[in-house]
Amino acid sequence: MTLCDHRARFMQSDIVFALFADLLAQAKEKGLISEDKLQIVDSFMVGGAGAVQDTYALLRKGIVRLLRVAESHELRSKLEPVLSRQDYTTDSKPRSTGTIQRRNDGSWNLT
Repeated sequence: MTLCDHRARFMQSDIVFALFADLLAQAKEKGLISEDKLQIVDSFMVGGAGAVQDTYALLRKGIVRLLRVAESHELRSKLEPVLSRQDYTTDSKPRSTGTIQRRNDGSWNLT
């Protein structure tokens, strides 16, 4: 049985709608959503540019953004020496050997 089969069985049962109704009621009660702006859409089959990035790509993107902000405050030169990689100036995907080494201070270094 595939994930699509499980989803189809789940959608055919009434429990999915009961769970969703309960979730909406709680969100309204807490003021997270308002009735006048509520639109319910099943986005299961919606195609788009929603790419899923792996953890390393997300971490790299965060480090690049941090370095840009640090540069605007003239702090980038202090941050770069503590990074184990020096390839954050390029937008290309970094080459990874996939090795993880433990430093003397107990922290981990991915190279």
